[in-house]
Amino acid sequence: MVSYFMKLFLRFADKISFVKNKKEAYLEQESTKNAEELLAKKEIKITYNKFPEKGIPKEELLSILDKRVKADINPTAGKTFAYVYEATHAHS
Repeated sequence: MVSYFMKLFLRFADKISFVKNKKEAYLEQESTKNAEELLAKKEIKITYNKFPEKGIPKEELLSILDKRVKADINPTAGKTFAYVYEATHAHS
């Protein structure tokens, strides 16, 4: 019964723009912090966390992708921020 009222309250609170903005800002901050911690020992920094208004040159994009491949995080280590599904190791 308590969880029902909690869900109801959270749905109501999400309709209030101030609460919704605070929640979204908190989630954005936590996801960025988590990504920075995972990449701290790697030679890569978060380049873009949103789509840029204008495209970037092909060479720059390929360079970013190369660095990210080298700094890739092992999805089976249990340290990723979200769920990772893979059928087999060969699949990934």
